Amino acid sequence: MRGDKRSSPRRVGARSNREGRLGCSPRVSPRGVSGSAWRSSVETTTPRCSQAVALTTATRTARYNPIRTHENKPKATRKQIEAALTLLNDVDKPLIVSGGGVLNAAAEDLLVQFAETVGVPVIPTLMSWGAIPDDHPLMAGMVGLQTSHRYGNVTMLASDFVLGIGNRWANHHTDSVEVYRKGRKFVHVDIEPTQIGRVFGPDLDIVLDAKAALELFVEVAKKWKASGKLKDRSAWVADCQQRKQTMQRKTHFDNVPMKPQRVYEEMNQVFGRDTCYVSTIGLSQIADAQFLHVYKARNWINCGQAGPLGWTIPAAPGVRAADPQRPIVAVG
Repeated sequence: MRGDKRSSPRRVGARSNREGRLGCSPRVSPRGVSGSAWRSSVETTTPRCSQAVALTTATRTARYNPIRTHENKPKATRKQIEAALTLLNDVDKPLIVSGGGVLNAAAEDLLVQFAETVGVPVIPTLMSWGAIPDDHPLMAGMVGLQTSHRYGNVTMLASDFVLGIGNRWANHHTDSVEVYRKGRKFVHVDIEPTQIGRVFGPDLDIVLDAKAALELFVEVAKKWKASGKLKDRSAWVADCQQRKQTMQRKTHFDNVPMKPQRVYEEMNQVFGRDTCYVSTIGLSQIADAQFLHVYKARNWINCGQAGPLGWTIPAAPGVRAADPQRPIVAVG
């Protein structure tokens, strides 16, 4: 990118000399002197060039300064959690979007506990698949452009509120941001502050670790439920379950050669609930997400959107090394 090139100390020195801004020495070295030696002497002996280097280095550092979460995790107040629950409680068709941060924080049990307490269906992202079992009554399907379920997309369009926890609103999940946002309010909880508002501005944001957030959500939700403050969501949950039962993709084909859909049907019947699937990007990732079933956290090991084709080959032995007892199916 052009902005990155301008931030290079050497290019700053060269450009500034031509334009008369900082008066740094030119990049061209005298005859008989190597370019690297000449640039080194210029940067250490020319005061204005040293200032330019320091300035651009500081600017480059200031562009992105992620929070060091392992040293000082952010904290949220009870009022923030209550404000988020108030927004959720005021609507009729809320959803919880569980992102990969929920698994990273080992907060999948808290996620299910929170969803069951408030009676709100859960939409896992691709990186959070397995945080809630596929056959759980509150698992409403995945959403998005490719790695999605038909019933999940329809449920998302029918909703009026989304609480995102540990997610990043990736484009394969949202597809059209305009359509995704239309007619619904959003609360975004994430430990990384630069993710908040990066894709769109939520109605409320909370910078907090997913596990710490869910601990507070569960605590407040249980008190509200005990006092009769939470809405009854049984009708909304029934609608989501009905879509899940009637909008499954067809897999039972008798064609010869066998269709891929039938292969996935057989895989679901043969491999048990403890099976861990390892998958790369591309068509296999799309088909896996559309047809397979994942029932446990971290039983879907996937490179996400940035991985290369063939990633499954080294990844599957890595999973085996981490857990010698886990049943593994590598798909690529």
